Amino acid sequence: MFKKFMNLFLILVILALSGCASIVDFSEGRPLKDKSLPTVQVFYDRQGDIYTFESLAEGAELIDNSDNSLICAHDNLLCGKSEFALENNKPLQDSYDDWRQSQTAEIKKTVQRIIAKLENTKNKKIVMLIHGFRVDDARTDYNQVKALIMNNRNDEASPLFIEVHWDGRKSPTLPLSALRVWPPAQWSAPIVGFRIRPLINELSTELQAAGQTAELLVITHSTGAVVAGSLFGNPEAALPCLNSIKDAKICGPNYAEFKEAATSLNSADQVPQWNKLSVVMLAPATTSTTFVVPNQSKLGFQGPSNANLFFSHSKDDNALQKFLKVPQLLGYSGLGAVRKDLEDIEHGLGEFVPKRANVTVMEMSDDLGSAHDWGEYMLSREFYKALQLLWGDT
Repeated sequence: MFKKFMNLFLILVILALSGCASIVDFSEGRPLKDKSLPTVQVFYDRQGDIYTFESLAEGAELIDNSDNSLICAHDNLLCGKSEFALENNKPLQDSYDDWRQSQTAEIKKTVQRIIAKLENTKNKKIVMLIHGFRVDDARTDYNQVKALIMNNRNDEASPLFIEVHWDGRKSPTLPLSALRVWPPAQWSAPIVGFRIRPLINELSTELQAAGQTAELLVITHSTGAVVAGSLFGNPEAALPCLNSIKDAKICGPNYAEFKEAATSLNSADQVPQWNKLSVVMLAPATTSTTFVVPNQSKLGFQGPSNANLFFSHSKDDNALQKFLKVPQLLGYSGLGAVRKDLEDIEHGLGEFVPKRANVTVMEMSDDLGSAHDWGEYMLSREFYKALQLLWGDT
C-alpha cells in the first residue's frame, strides 16, 4: 500500500513539473488523405463548435482561431460565455444567436455532404468513428481502422464513413504529460458529444423526408466513449457540472445548454433516436455511470431500446489503468478494464425491465495484454461480434 502511495506521489510531483500539453487546432486545414473510400470528415473545437468545410479545404484561407475557440474568432467578447451568461446583454445575445445560427447552417451543409456520399454508395450503412484524447491528427488511425473494417467483410460495397475529429488536447510523451491532458479532455469530450446530436438528428430527419433508411454503427476508442455517452445519453451522474443549472453555468461555455437539453425530447439537441443503432466502444475510458445509474432510468444511455451497445474488456490495458493500476487517477478511466463496471451496465441496460439496450461485453483480456491501441482491439477475435452487425454473417 505504501509503495503504491509513493509511486502515485512521485507521479503527481513529476506531473506538476513536466511536459507540455496544448490544444488541438484544426484551422490549418485537414484535407482528406485517402479518397478511395466514401468519407466525410467533421472537425470540432474544444467547445464542440464545428469548423466550416471551407476553412478546412485545401488552399483555403485559414481561420483566425482566437484562443483556439471558433466562437472567439466570431466575436472575442463571447469567449468563455454561454447563452445563459448573456441574458442581460442584448448586443452580445444577438451576436451569440448569430453564431449558433451559423453553426446550424454548417451542420445542414455537412448533412447534405453526407447524404450525397450515401446516395453514391451501394451499402446504405454509416460508420461513425470517434477517437480518444491526446490525438492531434486522427487521419492515420482512421485509415487503419477503415482498412481493418474493409478487410473483414462479405460485402464488396463500402459503408459511408464519418470521421469525427475533436479537440482532445495533445502532449508529446506518455505517461506524464498525457496525464496533464487527461483532465481538460474530460470537459471537452461531453460537450463535443452534445454538439454532435444536432448533426445526427438533422441527418435522420433528412433521410426520413427522402423515404430512406440507413444503419448507423458508431465505433469509439478510449475517451471517445465519453463523446458517445453524451451523444446518446444523459451523463449527469458522471459529470458534476450537469448536476444543476447553477453548477453548469460556472463550469464553462455550453454546459448550461447541455444541462437544459440533456433530457429534451423535441429539439435539435435531443438524444438521437436512430432506428438502427449500434455503438461499439473499444477501451472505453470512463465510468459506468456515463451509461447507467441504478434506479435512475433517466440517467445514462437514452437512445432507442433496440440499440446494440458493445463494450470491450481488457483488464490489463495500461492506459485505462493509468499505468499504476489506479484508474481513478485524475478522473476515472477504468470502464474497459474493470469487469464490475461492465456488469453494472449489463444489468442496468440489458437486464432491466423494460430493457433499455442490447448489451454485449467483448472479452479481450487474453488477446491484448496491456495494449491500448484500437487497431489491436479490432484484431481481437471478439471484435467480430460487432462486425457481424455491419456485414451480416462474417
